[in-house]
Amino acid sequence: MTLAPQSANGRTLAIAREALIAAPILIATLSAWWFQFEALRAAAQPVLLAAMVATALESLGLSMAGLAHKARTADDSPTLYRAGMWTIVLIAAAVNYRHGSADWTQPGLNGIVFAALSLGSATGWELRERQAHRQRHPDRLPPQRPRFGYARWIRFPRTTARATSLAIRDHITDPNTAWLAALAGLQQPHAPRQSHQSQNDLPPTTPDQPSTRPESEPEPPLAPPPAQEVNSIDVSDLLPVAQRVAAELGQRLSRDRLLDGIRAHGHSVGGRRRAAIYDAVRTDQA
Repeated sequence: MTLAPQSANGRTLAIAREALIAAPILIATLSAWWFQFEALRAAAQPVLLAAMVATALESLGLSMAGLAHKARTADDSPTLYRAGMWTIVLIAAAVNYRHGSADWTQPGLNGIVFAALSLGSATGWELRERQAHRQRHPDRLPPQRPRFGYARWIRFPRTTARATSLAIRDHITDPNTAWLAALAGLQQPHAPRQSHQSQNDLPPTTPDQPSTRPESEPEPPLAPPPAQEVNSIDVSDLLPVAQRVAAELGQRLSRDRLLDGIRAHGHSVGGRRRAAIYDAVRTDQA
């Protein structure tokens, strides 16, 4: 029996919250309208014409804002309507600035305040629209990044910055996972570079100094690169987990499933290491 009063109270609170947001925007719009009216009156325009022009400026901006709102509600692009709204807002702000200042290069207090009101009303509306759009489509929001406290930023700035970068790159939402991945990346030694002996480093072979290898002896085959290193990208830290995930997947093994399985075990993999770890697993299976 108490559902109806609670529902009415909820609607009342929702209306009050909307009014609290809309009231400052409306007051700023009316203040900007009045200053535009005064500017046109100072330019010797009749009262009726001054009121019509000031009203036209503000109403056109509101119309463009309304069209942008309808476009967003219908999942259409509001860019064109927003561009029109901001064009009108900038014109109105310029009128207010010029009327309240001695010159374009000599800003006055009234000019700055009332120009800011014109811009502020549009900015407030845009922010309100952005919040409403995000509330209508919460499934389109990107995953929230993990947050690290001030103590970590002050005490371990490098590790914290690395963890934040990994969270953004690999879509990690758990702060502990991002932190452990950052520690593993910082403690991991750099991949050794493959040394390629240049032609100048080889001993010269002259007629007086023939090769010591018998002609019947075949050329020794080149040793294949180790499975944990592909194209000089060290993936030895991920190889045990990747082999276990590959064994679990069996015939369903694919690059995306392998990477998802590695991440499910709490490891971070991104960039060129994604292709390298997949190639290493395929090489082991061959």
